[in-house]
Amino acid sequence: MTEELKRYEKSIKKRHRFGFPPKEDARVQTSLEKAILPALAVRVFENLGWPVHFQDGETVIANRVGKVGFATEKIRVTFENGSILVSSESLGNEFWDNGRNSKRVDLFIQGFKEVTSSLDRREERQLLAKAEEERNFFEDYQVPVSLPEQGLHGSPQLWIPIVGLALVSLALGYLLSVLSGNGLYIIGLFEFGVAVALAFSMKSLLKWGNYTDILRLSIVLTGAVLLTYFSHQYFLYLAYLAANGYGTFGFGEYLAMRIKYGLIIKSVNLGSIGLIVSWLFQVGLVWVIATARFVPAVWKYQIERVPEAVVEFALFHLLQEKEVSEVRDELAKMGWTTEQDQSEVIEAVSAIFEAREAAKGE
Repeated sequence: MTEELKRYEKSIKKRHRFGFPPKEDARVQTSLEKAILPALAVRVFENLGWPVHFQDGETVIANRVGKVGFATEKIRVTFENGSILVSSESLGNEFWDNGRNSKRVDLFIQGFKEVTSSLDRREERQLLAKAEEERNFFEDYQVPVSLPEQGLHGSPQLWIPIVGLALVSLALGYLLSVLSGNGLYIIGLFEFGVAVALAFSMKSLLKWGNYTDILRLSIVLTGAVLLTYFSHQYFLYLAYLAANGYGTFGFGEYLAMRIKYGLIIKSVNLGSIGLIVSWLFQVGLVWVIATARFVPAVWKYQIERVPEAVVEFALFHLLQEKEVSEVRDELAKMGWTTEQDQSEVIEAVSAIFEAREAAKGE
């Protein structure tokens, strides 16, 4: 954040908001052309140090990131002729924002005033020209004479994510059993760590297997989460047998005993229901976090594995309202003849739209 904005932030009088989640809106009038407003909004966010994660001709969205590295508010700027709408929405679970959203809105408005006050006519014309160039990209698109060579990826292998994630899950289950067996397990913190580990492993494994079917990968991830916590309990069972020597004591009997004695936190017994709820919470939280992290990784890989020129070529033909089969024919004429390589191109285009929609809705 610039020094001017830091000084202004200290002078802001907070307006407290309540809601699920809390939110603050404000509208700013402007005489500038709508076409250049997105570029100016991005410049404001850069001055504020808030990373932008979505931008088009109608909206720019950024997150305000706190000191510990987590996004605390989402700031959305929507453009109209003659005005912009600035919205800040809390990303936590609180119903009271302690005035934080009003600070984000006022900071953006002040930053916008500073940026526009220093804007001269020459720079405004340059921004307009750039916006027009971007708008007309596909109107002026020239179909290339040739495209980069076809991809050199192997055929999709689902078994690689399955086997790899199963091994990671067993390792995580063992680690959790050691930590919880020594009284070091912290609910919430460790679930986040498990989710990050599973998502990171999935990201690497899907590349090694060149496999990007999100539905099937989601099923594999669900199985991995369940295996992690099942193995966690099984390794605890083995440790219990080693410590007590009950050779004929079955795993089912061990689980029944654990459920019977319930969940004990600081000498307070929350009972069987408390234990079962804690297990469901652990599994659910890990699945939600891991899924939120691995799906964008799949989109990113789908886009990156295809040369940009080939993606633009396919996108151009799709925007001409051609069917997917016709786009495949156009790709074949340019040397992209195999069905797998053509499918990867179509997936890349689809991933671009899905990622943009997801970012816009966040």
